[in-house]
Amino acid sequence: MRNSRCSEEDCGSPTIGQGLCGKHYQRKKAADVVASGARCLEQPCEIPPLGGRGLCRQHYKALRRQEVIAAGGLEAAWESQFWAYVEVRQPLACWIWTGSVSKKGYGRATVAYRANGAHRLAYEYFHGPLGLDPATGDPLEIDHLCKNRGCVNPDHMEPVTHAENIWRSARYAGHEACRQGHARAVHGGFNINGHQFCKACARIWQDEFRARKAS
Repeated sequence: MRNSRCSEEDCGSPTIGQGLCGKHYQRKKAADVVASGARCLEQPCEIPPLGGRGLCRQHYKALRRQEVIAAGGLEAAWESQFWAYVEVRQPLACWIWTGSVSKKGYGRATVAYRANGAHRLAYEYFHGPLGLDPATGDPLEIDHLCKNRGCVNPDHMEPVTHAENIWRSARYAGHEACRQGHARAVHGGFNINGHQFCKACARIWQDEFRARKAS
């Protein structure tokens, strides 16, 4: 019915089906799929098929990406979905991302059903996968050498470990030692919240604490 409003409480948006607006209609469809007990057709995946074609969202995106590549449309996708949002002022200067950005200022992009940070996609487009930290096996991160989070110039990026990326950040720049003079390169560490601390100072504090407790 024309001019009808969503029946969901406190919504009031125009309806598109079953008396619901677009957002609540999609939520109801997803809830119905989950309630039916159906599972993704890709075995042995047990996730409900909310993506399409009987697949979960992850496998549906992987299928659509394969179809784009098989059809030879990958370069066209890059042109329309990525490079159309890049402003190249000078080849050696920052390439500015003009598309959507995260709260931290990093560009966000989706190319051929693959979503990632715009800077990561740009680096992998020119140089290939970032690789893994040989010590931990964790994926490497991008460090912007230009300190411009909105830049997607791959020459301004360097793959580093998570720890090295934090050390290089503006928050810790210039601090080569703790207040007691312990070199951060030797004694520096990170707690579970990602905050740096001095292992030497921590050991001294623990020894003093145990001595006080024993006395």
